[in-house]
Amino acid sequence: MAPSRVLLSVAGLVLCLCTVNAFLGPNPGSTPLGTDSTGIYDAGYVYISDVQSYINMTLDYCDIVAAVTAGDNETALDIYLYGKNAEKGAVYRTFREWAVANHTGEYFYDLLAEYNDMDTLDAGTRAAISASDLPAVQHFLHIMRVKYAYHEYDAAVFNTGLNNTAPDSGAPHNLDEALAMFLGTGFSCPGATQYAVMQANAQMMGTAVSGMAPGAIAVPRHGMAALIGSAAFNDTDAVETAYHAIREETLVAKLQTLMLHAYAKTAMAWTDCADGSAHMSELIGILRWLVNPMLHGFLVDQGMSTNATMTRMEAFDADMAEAMSYHGVETAVMRVVDDTTITGCRLGAPTEAAREDALAWQANYCTEGVAM
Repeated sequence: MAPSRVLLSVAGLVLCLCTVNAFLGPNPGSTPLGTDSTGIYDAGYVYISDVQSYINMTLDYCDIVAAVTAGDNETALDIYLYGKNAEKGAVYRTFREWAVANHTGEYFYDLLAEYNDMDTLDAGTRAAISASDLPAVQHFLHIMRVKYAYHEYDAAVFNTGLNNTAPDSGAPHNLDEALAMFLGTGFSCPGATQYAVMQANAQMMGTAVSGMAPGAIAVPRHGMAALIGSAAFNDTDAVETAYHAIREETLVAKLQTLMLHAYAKTAMAWTDCADGSAHMSELIGILRWLVNPMLHGFLVDQGMSTNATMTRMEAFDADMAEAMSYHGVETAVMRVVDDTTITGCRLGAPTEAAREDALAWQANYCTEGVAM
């Protein structure tokens, strides 16, 4: 059965929702490879412009992962630096351009710069590829994608405010690009998209509803609300509201990943697997490059004052520095989000699937001495 489609006529500000049931179920990664994405329905979102090159970056991710797995670090670095699958004119999009992008003056990029050395992503990725550290490479690539998607959301807010709602160059196009980075294509490797990460986390933290991660359902629908608000009504508030909601869902997923890594680290500590435990600490450190500014922005979105926000972030840093186990990290996370809309129910707790995943990490490190 062909996917249902939503058609937007921006010039006439005509919105035609062909079927209501188009939004009742997911259709993740339905975008075919090598085609124009315009009009494609995917998991509750409909592209109204051609962002196929952004979708195809999923394949660059998979090819980099495959090369690192095979020990071909030279090929992995080449794809990272120069691209392979995402053509844009005579050149290719690359993860490196997302890594080094620094859109000073945009809300999230200013938060990133407040907490981080902005050169860390590029330098860290090169080092991780050189060391064949696959988990670190995967984390860095996912962070770049979130980081650059947030630039597109910021640009969508800005362009809507300027009445620039042209589908091929204005705010709707920015939103298409951001959602393309989230959804990617299903014709790819496991865990290649943020959508897939949310789905896996929900299974391991017990937050899935009817087999679906709430965030994986919510992000495309918030994106669609922003697209309609921008393209049909030139509504900056609608775009900004959706952007806040997407940031919150993404933060939930990153906090879940943080907690799952702490769970795996604890499993390794039980068997005195020092190398594995140390590496999990490094991966948690990489995650915090993105989590800390995301947490800061979330607390501000919740209406906290600058002083209250900084107090909580300082306490979070102190708690994480002392956290030696899953319980310690869980406590640190729950303290920093106390009395906010991110509850323990939304974050969940490790399930049997998480235990099996932690044991797999443990077995890999402790029997083979290498990263998964």
